[in-house]
Amino acid sequence: MVRVYVLLLAVAVFGLAGCAPAKPWVDAGARSIDVPDAPGSGKPNRDDKGPSRSWTGHVTAYAASRPPIPNARLQLPAVSPDAKWIAYLKQNDPEARVSSDGLITGGGLGGVSLWVRRLEEAQEPISIAFSGACWPSWSADGRVLAFVTFDQERRSSLGLYHVETGLIQRSEAGLRCVLMPAINPHGDRVAVAAYGEVPDQALIFIIDPATGQATPGPPAGDGAQLMPRWVDSNTLLYIELAEDGAYLKRWTLGEDSPAVVAELPFSDSIFDAQHLLTGIDDPLRPDIGAYTYYNPIEDRIEILNLITLATAVLPKGFRGGTWWGDDWLVASSDDRVELASSRRTSVDTDLPRLIRLITGRWLPIWADHEQQSIIIVGEGEDPDTFSLMQLWIVVSDDD
Repeated sequence: MVRVYVLLLAVAVFGLAGCAPAKPWVDAGARSIDVPDAPGSGKPNRDDKGPSRSWTGHVTAYAASRPPIPNARLQLPAVSPDAKWIAYLKQNDPEARVSSDGLITGGGLGGVSLWVRRLEEAQEPISIAFSGACWPSWSADGRVLAFVTFDQERRSSLGLYHVETGLIQRSEAGLRCVLMPAINPHGDRVAVAAYGEVPDQALIFIIDPATGQATPGPPAGDGAQLMPRWVDSNTLLYIELAEDGAYLKRWTLGEDSPAVVAELPFSDSIFDAQHLLTGIDDPLRPDIGAYTYYNPIEDRIEILNLITLATAVLPKGFRGGTWWGDDWLVASSDDRVELASSRRTSVDTDLPRLIRLITGRWLPIWADHEQQSIIIVGEGEDPDTFSLMQLWIVVSDDD
């Protein structure tokens, strides 16, 4: 049984006087989460899991279970931005196990399939790719799912599944191995990392979904380019590896050279660097003011302010996260999920201010501040299954 902690301090008013706020958790049949250990108003909460916290606001939470989904032990499921659909990988042979290196080389992915279903319903899921599937990624409007499939010769193609029509487009675009697709906000370009024979020579290309043609992306540097993320429909942030580490770079279509944003502490191998965002649903804060990543060397999540270039670090052991608005990162460790502020620190440390949401081994895979909702996955009844839960978080912040 999962124990849940919600911090309730001070008195706060939610909503406008005379107006009843919408309560989607009621329509969803969510249950109110117990508050067994609420600290006293205005007093720091101390425990053996982290720094002191003080809070002058009010937080409540509600939870509703969603039907479980398969766990292929490769990549986390991907929830559409509108939270209507969830895409997930399934291992067709329950006894088979695939190394994470297979996400780069295609090795061992023959038995991995891709499926989509309604988040709230356990109806018959839709088969998107029966074998060689990986790297599911939704468009900003939730209408298109990008993914990659590898064949038996370890050649890959980019796939685009259109939710409204059920149409599936496939394109090799003249690229042998395609990885890490990202659809731009307008839906007219897909950025991918791709290589011919050597993974550590991967470069970013831009594919036109209408024609299937690929054009070169940022000029090549010293090492592999990977993890493209669109800042807007014409500008990318991406990671470029080098002998001395890795760099976060920014490039706009048509520019002769990219701009170096910051140096990151990572290996020069694409096989190691792929874990940078393994547990991060989307590294970019919604206002494009911060970028978060997992630092495997220090075993913690770090938040890079893209304006000041200052880095805030979470306690050791936090490995997964997703943004919930323009301040809070929903972050998880092996035994808890917390809200971590990207703008404020705790009272007596330089660590981000933290608010405990739920204990247990959960990973956040989607969050939307306007909907006041967070979706988390946890261990299912058997190792090949994810438990799925949706939370609604009501926060009134007094400072």
